[in-house]
Amino acid sequence: MSESINDIEKFAKWKGIDRLEIDWYPKIEEGKCVGCGMCVTSCGRNVFDFDFKRNKALVAQPNNCMVGCTSCETWCVFDAISFPDKEYVKGIIKKRGLLNLAKKELEEKYQKHLETGNEYISKTLGFIGGGRITKIILQGLKRAKKMPYNVIVSDINTNTLNWLKEMFPEISIVPNNKKVAQQEIIFLAVHPNVIDEVLAEIKSYLKAGSILVSLAPKITIKDLSEKLDGFERIVRMIPNAPTYLNKGYNPIAFSEGISEEERMDLCRIFSTLGECPVVEEEKLEAYAILTAMGPTYFWFQFDELQNIGKSFGLSDQEINEGIYNMLIGSVKIFYESELSYEEIIDLIPGKPLKDEEENIRKIYRDKLGILFKKLKSR
Repeated sequence: MSESINDIEKFAKWKGIDRLEIDWYPKIEEGKCVGCGMCVTSCGRNVFDFDFKRNKALVAQPNNCMVGCTSCETWCVFDAISFPDKEYVKGIIKKRGLLNLAKKELEEKYQKHLETGNEYISKTLGFIGGGRITKIILQGLKRAKKMPYNVIVSDINTNTLNWLKEMFPEISIVPNNKKVAQQEIIFLAVHPNVIDEVLAEIKSYLKAGSILVSLAPKITIKDLSEKLDGFERIVRMIPNAPTYLNKGYNPIAFSEGISEEERMDLCRIFSTLGECPVVEEEKLEAYAILTAMGPTYFWFQFDELQNIGKSFGLSDQEINEGIYNMLIGSVKIFYESELSYEEIIDLIPGKPLKDEEENIRKIYRDKLGILFKKLKSR
């Protein structure tokens, strides 16, 4: 893994100090290193390289290391990595007056935030999990120019965090959940399979006035509260992909611990992402199948129609305009015409897929029925 020119320039200074003046980087105790590769594959700054002949990790670009970061030491289950005492970094901060610099940078960041036209949202947001749904929600907020001033995201995958930071430079990223759990609104954006582990980790850090927003199906408010030792300020939301363009349909359910005023505030935030109907909690799994996963039932068909249109000699523009307007019109006539299904389907005499319709309907019933039962099972 060679060091790029971009890396050299990017990491040449820290808070205005030449990086060569700061003696902060990991050291590997060779006898303890078993060559697992955890540090090499997890570090997002290319600090490490790997000697395949000797099966050992190497500190190849020490000055790429983020000053104060000890993530790789945490990842190393064999305790082969160490760092200088953290007081060394604190000493630099005090000696060089970096707190004043940080304050100035913060003021500049806020001014830039105002200049982008963003409407200031005073709540601090945290996202546990930096995957697809976090990207979708952040993009929706950014596109609506309502990105909160303070947003922090955690994820166990450093590459995921770095990728998210490139997309949204205004956010902060951290490798663990402690700081995220201390924000005012915390989005739980992880797979249901790991929720128990995450809840056990964060429950002691949640503040009394914080609100936890779970984006996962299956795990109820009651279950979440029990696993958080009685914490009751919980919201569940089932977001969908069109949120990316502020066209989402994101049903939400509130616990009794959320006041009416807080519900209105949250709905104002969520409404920037699209529609956010308040529904009965027991219906959220149905929405997960119909509205959250729903686009996947159609997107591949849109794609295939695009390919077929090209094979018929239509241009991309002609295909895009034709299919887009056909779909909009089809949805409107289905939901707004007040015609019955039989009357609607009778409007078009030619039905090339008529012989396959029942098979397709059966696939829907079988696949989605099984999934719904799985989501509702305890």
